[in-house]
Amino acid sequence: MEKQEMNNRTEACNIALLALTIPLSLIALALAKAKPKINIVNITESKTTDNIDDMDKPKSSEQIESESRAVYCFGTVRLLEKRRRKYRLVNKITKYMGFFIPISLYLFFMSSEGCSSLMPTLKLITGILSGGLLLMSLWALIAEWDAKIENYTDSISNNMQYYKIFNEIAERYNENPTEYAAKFKETILLDDVQRKQDGRGDFSPKDHRFITRHGSYHLQFKCVECNKIPNIKDPGTCKNCGK
Repeated sequence: MEKQEMNNRTEACNIALLALTIPLSLIALALAKAKPKINIVNITESKTTDNIDDMDKPKSSEQIESESRAVYCFGTVRLLEKRRRKYRLVNKITKYMGFFIPISLYLFFMSSEGCSSLMPTLKLITGILSGGLLLMSLWALIAEWDAKIENYTDSISNNMQYYKIFNEIAERYNENPTEYAAKFKETILLDDVQRKQDGRGDFSPKDHRFITRHGSYHLQFKCVECNKIPNIKDPGTCKNCGK
């Protein structure tokens, strides 16, 4: 009898605990689900409010100028990368020719020692290749290809740095106008110096269209002339961003 009563008590306790656990679990689950919902709503509302506030605020002159400078800095990076690739390729060809032509000619002469009829042809080939190599070497020396490649590399690095700063100013100026106004004044002076070093004033109209096209496409800005985001693969005939 005592054992049966103890078993009954144990079962009653278990049932009571189970009955208490179920609502507590449900309450905990409800609180766990409710908390993220509350946070998500608050974050969303906060972001929406911030976006509305930013949209209501007109762009400052610093933001407008920063957007324009960001476009031109990034476009200049793409233009100078293109030029650097060209000079690197021609420079490599010249150096490879200077290395392989003497070896190739030596092998030709060695293989034709017993065939005198080939000597005039080999001399002609030797003269043409040596003359071509001499002309390319003089061209590289006078045009200072190595110096241009080094200058392009430095300019690419600087323009990319200024692009990032101008883009940040354009996007976040309203967060701290005082700080970003100071940063804008400092960076615009550096960019003016870099523009002179890049010789942007001597860029052809085609170069300027290339810069505008690539910069606007990267930042997804509409062209002020055709009011479209430029297409890199199919530039079109726009006077400002076309090919």
